[in-house]
Amino acid sequence: MNLSFLKTTSVLLMLAGCFITCSTNNDIVEDIPEDDIDMSLIDFSNIRNLYAQPLPVIQKCLEGKWKYLRASGSWGTELIFSDGEYMILTSERIIMGSNTDGVTIDAPLEWIKHENGYGSPYAYALYYGNGRFDRLLPVQIIGGILCFSDMATDGGFSFYVKY
Repeated sequence: MNLSFLKTTSVLLMLAGCFITCSTNNDIVEDIPEDDIDMSLIDFSNIRNLYAQPLPVIQKCLEGKWKYLRASGSWGTELIFSDGEYMILTSERIIMGSNTDGVTIDAPLEWIKHENGYGSPYAYALYYGNGRFDRLLPVQIIGGILCFSDMATDGGFSFYVKY
């Protein structure tokens, strides 16, 4: 068999396993009306299926300043950018930049709730930055480390820690 075919297949299987793992762990009740959510009962530093939570929970988890750690994806490569990159999120806005370049993106966020082909809900944020629309799918927060997917076919993930 072709070696590149095997590499591609293994990467796709790993990504599928990540999403299956995330979607089978229901740490937080998802069927409660959003007005009835008691935020004091939620551990915002450990939510595996963040994308499937009610929008107020997602927004509360993401609120604040995040320091960039690393990105992975692009068919198995790992990307590490310069030190000092950050992201500031509110329920309505995204600000991205670095200590060396200053603010590079300052844009409003549009939150979209959607269902996948199996009827499972998920939410993602849409913003316009650097001349194009970008999407952020909040995958999980584990041990205070936030994981975003760019929802691209190559399965890129970015990791941040709050500071």
